[in-house]
Amino acid sequence: MCALTFSSLFTLFALSNFHSRTETLAVVGGSPSARKVSPSLARAERHELQFTAPRRDRGSRNKLPGVGKERRCEIKLRRSFDRVKPSLMEMGGDIIGNIMMLELETFSDEEAAYLTSPGAPHSHITDEVMEALFENVCTAPRRCLWNTPSVRPEWKEEFRFAGEWWLSLRILPATVNRNEYHPPLIPFGLRNVQTENQFIADLAFHMRQRSSILSLLHLDHIPITPDRASVLLFEGILRNDAHNLECLSLSFCEVGAATLLLILCGLNQCRSVQPQLRYLNLSYNWIDASCSNMLAMLLERTSIRRLSLRGNRFGGSDITSFYDFLLQGCSLLEELDLSYTALTRAEVCALISCLPRMRKLEVLLLDGVEVPENKAAALSTAIRKSNLIHVSLKGIIACNGEAYLLLIHKACQRNRAARDLLKDQSSLRYFSEGGSFFEAFARRAFEWQCLDNRALPVSYRPFVTNDPSLLPDNNLGC
Repeated sequence: MCALTFSSLFTLFALSNFHSRTETLAVVGGSPSARKVSPSLARAERHELQFTAPRRDRGSRNKLPGVGKERRCEIKLRRSFDRVKPSLMEMGGDIIGNIMMLELETFSDEEAAYLTSPGAPHSHITDEVMEALFENVCTAPRRCLWNTPSVRPEWKEEFRFAGEWWLSLRILPATVNRNEYHPPLIPFGLRNVQTENQFIADLAFHMRQRSSILSLLHLDHIPITPDRASVLLFEGILRNDAHNLECLSLSFCEVGAATLLLILCGLNQCRSVQPQLRYLNLSYNWIDASCSNMLAMLLERTSIRRLSLRGNRFGGSDITSFYDFLLQGCSLLEELDLSYTALTRAEVCALISCLPRMRKLEVLLLDGVEVPENKAAALSTAIRKSNLIHVSLKGIIACNGEAYLLLIHKACQRNRAARDLLKDQSSLRYFSEGGSFFEAFARRAFEWQCLDNRALPVSYRPFVTNDPSLLPDNNLGC
């Protein structure tokens, strides 16, 4: 057998590579100038064999990722890749010491789920873990480099900072007339991470002023990361001298497991500071099955009595964790909104079986949740045996019959007759007098965000002393 030289081997490889490119062109179709040809898997350059990275199929981008254990890879992608230190799962050793060295800028959703996991090595000292996390988080704003607040004197005359703080940071299309919406709190052209951080720092500082009295705080369309949550909570909400905040609403704020854990931990440890904080709206965020354990563990220790998880991918967790969430975490809730969540069939059945045992629950919203047809009768029976006074089942095929809905309505009326209407003494009780707090909350939010139904007159400009609630004819603007 004759030996082949290196040059002959390289020539043979180049010829084979040429044929493979030709075959690829034949499969894809078209000429190289008309269509982009998929590159070959390998190519020879400088006598080296180099491989191109495989490309993901375009159709896979539209597929929804899995839930539960399969979501660990997705959760990791929510944080940056510039982490230098290993994660809590990789560090090992003293978990308390590791938590004290934790940096919120790199605190991931996976680490948050690990801290409250019943299968973690530290599950027998979970209370100590939460105390260590609280000690770290409450001092984190001092270590936060971007937490350098400045005074916003214009906010003293801003009507959005009076009583109920409705702060929407939604970016509107350029085609919308500037006179048809509230002046943006962050100018659209200057919107970036730095300006958002500065807004959170200034907002927390404004809450600490003596003149700041708020019963409701609503933020939407701004990412609330763990470091931002620590500044907002420990530098603003919990340091407000008025102690009048009753509703915290963070909608479309990308709240995941890490941010949720910090909120629950802070409200748990500081329950005596803001005991009147009863309403928590976390609709349309990133709360998923990994949050079941922390909700089961910490929610009942807070003062929250009405919780909205609407529009989250909450569901698909271990059925035991979901039972704990209902019977332990929600044991003191008066209203629970699980509309448009990802509850599985097993979790819906678990909810039906738990309703008669959730004696504090009075309002249940299940819009858009898939209820099996053979469980509709069981759901009706569970509602009759419960203390529910208002149930919403919109968009559920198995529960859209008129006779069925009438039966549910009569059951709620009987429960309402036996309810003490005067037990809710909060200043926001008018929201829920008709049944659901969060349904009334959504209608109120729509009034603030609807472009065609503004109370603002055409001549209104930001930061003036005129009353925007007056009609244009009676307005005494400057």
